Amino acid sequence: MNVRIELNIRRATLADRSEWLRMRRGLWPEDDLETLEHDMDKLLADPLTPVFVLERTDGKLGAFIETGTRKYADGSLSSPVGYIEGWYVNDDLRGQGIGKL
Repeated sequence: MNVRIELNIRRATLADRSEWLRMRRGLWPEDDLETLEHDMDKLLADPLTPVFVLERTDGKLGAFIETGTRKYADGSLSSPVGYIEGWYVNDDLRGQGIGKL
C-alpha cells in the first residue's frame, strides 16, 4: 500500500524556534539549553548555514537538517565541502523515507 505524504520543506525562520529547539533537544540531549539556543542564533544569522525544516499540515515541525560548509571533511578531496551538522526526524515520521527525501 502506497501512502502519499505531502511535504512542505522550507528554510527555518525565527518563528520556528520553539519547535526546532524541541527537536534539537531530542538530537543532542546532553547539551544544555543555552548552548542549543546560542547555536540556533548563529545558524539563523548566517546565510551560508541554512537549516531546512519539514512543516506538518498543522504548522508544527516534524524534521530538520542543519547544513553548512567546512574547510575539510574525511573523504573529501575538495575544500570547502558541504556538511550536514545535524539531522533529525520525529519518531512518528521515521521509517517513511522522509530523511532520505
